[in-house]
Amino acid sequence: MFIFHNVTITVPENFTQCTTHGSFVHRWQETLYNMFTFTCLFLLPLIIMIFCYTRILVEISSRMAQNNTLSRDIHLRRSHSNIPKARMRTLKMSIVIVTSFIICWTPYYLLGLWYWLFPEEMEETVSHSLTHMLFIFGLFNACLDPITYGLFTIHFRQGLRRRRQNSNTRTELGNNTCLVQVSFLSSRRRITSGSPAKQTGEGNHSCNSKNASSPVISVSKV
Repeated sequence: MFIFHNVTITVPENFTQCTTHGSFVHRWQETLYNMFTFTCLFLLPLIIMIFCYTRILVEISSRMAQNNTLSRDIHLRRSHSNIPKARMRTLKMSIVIVTSFIICWTPYYLLGLWYWLFPEEMEETVSHSLTHMLFIFGLFNACLDPITYGLFTIHFRQGLRRRRQNSNTRTELGNNTCLVQVSFLSSRRRITSGSPAKQTGEGNHSCNSKNASSPVISVSKV
């Protein structure tokens, strides 16, 4: 509300953009603002994610320890056998989510730090198109999170496995049906064509009547 404002230029064409250009009196004020956004949009979310997933792993590990002390109960023994799998799945999901966040956003913010501290050197070295590409690559992280959560969900993976099995079953049934049809047509073709010796002993009239009653299926159609 206070820093961004509309700036309009006329050269080389009429263009209006909401930007922070001209809002800071001194260079250090703009650098301080950019470091504030870097902390709120990158460092703070990264610390929160690491803290939350660590708490989850600690909670699962503590429940494993409680189940070890109460191993006489059959129900607890059954739930104890599932907790190591849940802990491993949570650990893998945490690593993938944190790693994807770091990989997607680190290049853009490293470029931003370079620009905030040494703007003249960066403008001579890096093109604006690369900056836009890195920003879009950072936004791609929001698309990866739902896919990651889905791949580490048991019901989602079971549904994918069931769908793959159904598609393989339909493919095998289709192949078997085609083989049966081809075998049936091939047997009919051999029956209707007859042996060569018998065909040479018969006359043209009998051959024509035989072909009219039982048409021969061509090999190309089979």
